[in-house]
Amino acid sequence: MTQPASTGLLADDLFFVVHDSAAGRPGLHPRTVGFGLAGALLGELALDRRISVEGDPAPLRVVDRTPPSDALAHTVLDQLLRESAVHPVRDWLSFLAPIAMDEVAERLRRAGLVTRGQPWRRRGSRWAPADSNLAAMPATRVRNRLLRNAALAVPDVLLVRLALAMGLGPDLLWDAPAHTGAYLNLAVSTLPAPLPELIKQTEAVIGNTVASHRV
Repeated sequence: MTQPASTGLLADDLFFVVHDSAAGRPGLHPRTVGFGLAGALLGELALDRRISVEGDPAPLRVVDRTPPSDALAHTVLDQLLRESAVHPVRDWLSFLAPIAMDEVAERLRRAGLVTRGQPWRRRGSRWAPADSNLAAMPATRVRNRLLRNAALAVPDVLLVRLALAMGLGPDLLWDAPAHTGAYLNLAVSTLPAPLPELIKQTEAVIGNTVASHRV
């Protein structure tokens, strides 16, 4: 049987980076996962130049109404278009966060990359990768490039920064060179708009969420 291919989409890669394939659930607080994946879903639209984010308080605007080929990206864009008022990125992150994990998981299920397991103690669905090696590929790809001092592709810069914001630095950057943090900061600063602002806003929301867990 032919193994399903990776979707190559940002939120799908982040889903696998944060997911514990043995437990079938992320090892992070659900709100942190939700905000991270929400940022990744908006990141997919930004990579396709469908949205802009400018100024303060970082209003998000649709600049290209062309429906994306991916069904979930199409749905997210439709949700943005249905709202007549302009809202800051943080509002859209809050709107998408509660549904982001299950929506991304369902996209992966349709692609044959995960299967749904029984819920665990009322904490939501469990999603097991169809192939654990395939599920490990996004993290392995970026880790190997960082270890070799190789440049990251634009989507992978977003992937790493979102994962770090969610607290996955020790897992993703173990044995990375000492200058990796400086390289990532430089990589973000050279990204095309609106990606740097989107990363900044998502990192801020996740940081506030993590801080609230500690109170």
